[in-house]
Amino acid sequence: MTPWRVTHLVDCGQQAGLGHLRRQLVLADALSSRGAVCRFGLSDPEPRIELGAAVAEVFPWDRSGLPRGGADALVVDSYQVDPTRLARGGPVLAVMDDLADRPMAADILINHNAYGESCDYRCYDVGKVLAGPRFSMVSKSFPALRGTPGTAILVSFGATDDGRLSRDLVVALRAQLPHVPLLVALMGVAPDHRAALENLGAELRVSRPLEEAMAEARIYVGSAGFSLLEALAAGRPPITCCIADNQRLNVDFLLRYGLPAFEQPSPAEMARAAARCYASPQRVKVAEFDGRGAERVAQEIGAAVRKRRRTR
Repeated sequence: MTPWRVTHLVDCGQQAGLGHLRRQLVLADALSSRGAVCRFGLSDPEPRIELGAAVAEVFPWDRSGLPRGGADALVVDSYQVDPTRLARGGPVLAVMDDLADRPMAADILINHNAYGESCDYRCYDVGKVLAGPRFSMVSKSFPALRGTPGTAILVSFGATDDGRLSRDLVVALRAQLPHVPLLVALMGVAPDHRAALENLGAELRVSRPLEEAMAEARIYVGSAGFSLLEALAAGRPPITCCIADNQRLNVDFLLRYGLPAFEQPSPAEMARAAARCYASPQRVKVAEFDGRGAERVAQEIGAAVRKRRRTR
């Protein structure tokens, strides 16, 4: 295929976190390898992570509208866009949807969560649904860690945590496991929380790739967002909780598989579960994540673009 253009519209920042952006960067790598030129409209145009060579352009996006023209495909990864404003007929429209609660029209709908295949999209007007772990957009670097667990407990509550949630959990973990190495992954940390975490002997990894810390981890303890999928891909048993409503289906899914998960942050209970899991790690029994989900999604988007070009 001759060079083709993809525009990604992505929620990110202190309120939205970086899960949307991180999965779109993995998809952009897969699209770029197929000849796409990817530009990113970001609600926070200065995210605290490296965007990588696959991103040819970044522009601010205020969530108020969708850009028109100038692209062969449009990928929307935002809870803030009114689904009724999305329409097919222009660029190939691919929409990320995690909860199956926003009926819309799109060419491709993507739910890359572990529970994705169980979601009911019959009331959606979509050409194709890509759902479940086969389409999970985690980096290949995470499945590459399987079979080589480390010795630490990895704590992460995502980019919306300034250190407070991590601090409360580390206090509880130290009471249960005083000598186990603790790694805390953060995108930013308030000075008082940094001091408290360091005084507890936790090693902070601030604005660093999560796979670095995951490689040293025996188990993952934190929020049930995108990092949970990365932990599952890496074969690290998770102990998780909801810190946002959009994580509740992940918690429900884990509970069905007998994995520790909580409806809200519960430091003491999570620490007790972590102590049991650390002593005898529970094998992750959910469907495998092979790191090729983004390639499968990119293939479907590319096929839709080729078909759209032929009909113009």
